[in-house]
Amino acid sequence: MREPPYPMIVALALMLVAPPFSAFAQQDPPIVNPPIVNPPIVDLPIVTPPIVTGQPLRPQTFGGRIDATAAAPPPQQPKHAFYYHPGDLKGVPYDTIEQCTKARQRAGDVGVCMYK
Repeated sequence: MREPPYPMIVALALMLVAPPFSAFAQQDPPIVNPPIVNPPIVDLPIVTPPIVTGQPLRPQTFGGRIDATAAAPPPQQPKHAFYYHPGDLKGVPYDTIEQCTKARQRAGDVGVCMYK
């Protein structure tokens, strides 16, 4: 005689119902990050170093004697206007910015003139 299929049906039903009641289903809810709140804007005081006026700087000394090379400033080079056409890294020097601008116009208004 054949056994009734009821125990098998009950076992399958328990397998479907058991996972929600297991230890995994009873975990804490997931942690939700709190909303980001912008901090209040605070005006901080601007601190600058004091401006020293009056006496000029002394030349640097080495062992109590004044070094003549440290006191002499380097000679000033005359300023020139340089025309840089596209791709040129050295530039062409001109005495005035007007001469440089004319050279740029002759080249078809390409490149730049810089005064340095």
